[in-house]
Amino acid sequence: MDKTRQPNNIGFLRLVFASGVILTHAHEQWGQAPAGRDLLQTMTGNGLTVAALCVDAFFLISGYLIVQSMHHSRDIGSYFVKRVLRIFPGFLVAFLLSALLVPLLYGLAPDLGQIWRIAILQRPEPFAIGATIVEPNSPMWTISYEFRCYVLVALLAAFGQLERRTMLLKATAIVFALFCFCNIPAVYWRVEQFRFLPLVDMTLGAPYPALRFLSVFGFGGCAYLYRAELEGLTGRLAAVAGALALTALFYRPIAQPAAMLAGGLLLYWVVFRANFGPLQRINDRFDISYGTYLYGYPLGIVWSFAALPFPIYVGATLLSAWAMGALSWMLIERPAQRWKSRLDGKAPALPA
Repeated sequence: MDKTRQPNNIGFLRLVFASGVILTHAHEQWGQAPAGRDLLQTMTGNGLTVAALCVDAFFLISGYLIVQSMHHSRDIGSYFVKRVLRIFPGFLVAFLLSALLVPLLYGLAPDLGQIWRIAILQRPEPFAIGATIVEPNSPMWTISYEFRCYVLVALLAAFGQLERRTMLLKATAIVFALFCFCNIPAVYWRVEQFRFLPLVDMTLGAPYPALRFLSVFGFGGCAYLYRAELEGLTGRLAAVAGALALTALFYRPIAQPAAMLAGGLLLYWVVFRANFGPLQRINDRFDISYGTYLYGYPLGIVWSFAALPFPIYVGATLLSAWAMGALSWMLIERPAQRWKSRLDGKAPALPA
């Protein structure tokens, strides 16, 4: 074990967030019909879900770790190869299993013509069963946005801009301000539905999620760059920030921006300051969170055919997703990690 590595709750929280995404989708998948809204939607009465907040939390943590990874890489080439090895192997296998096996559950032949989508990290294409549209693996759509953020970090480093932390903080603030503007109700419904031409959309992503993920990833990256200043963040200040974020959840236009900004401060304190004791060892070196995220949705489809009571259905989906996450780590991701570690100029303080 790296003796210089400070205890943190990153691994445990990433597994919690991956499981939170599964819990949200369980309401949609149980019995192949809507089963009500998730806990956050029920509590606030608006459209924001637990899954959305969990994904934003993922991007916040990722922004911190990926900027750190760039700083600890020997050069930009080694950084980029490490990022490819972290994302693509697990994605490739999960895509193939989802795209090939889920249609078979419905008695359809798999569409082998969509395999090219793996190269640009697009989720498997949905298919129709009568009037119902089935998504083989809906959460996969966020992975391309994650990788675009990796590319952006590489470009900033290549042009010598990654050390200009004041400039990067201002740029993140501008993107965040645009995202806040897009959450005004009259604007939201137009921007959220807007799409570029297909080639541009596949390359850059849609405007609304691009602004969302750039904002939250950027705040995570800035947290790494300003980590010395954040040493002064106390539990009391973090609690106040969390209370503000929780209050804002009841007003949709500011709910997600407040969760990013104020909730991000709370998350930073929880990640690096809170003492979770033995929980800190869960998913620490044996990281099943990526596989859990990739397999939770298709496994939810599989278990929906069993006609289980909802609590048992949720439990079965979670347990099987954790098991597939473990298999993905042992058979695919950890072997790729071994290649990744050979490219490090020096070992990073935290696993990215």
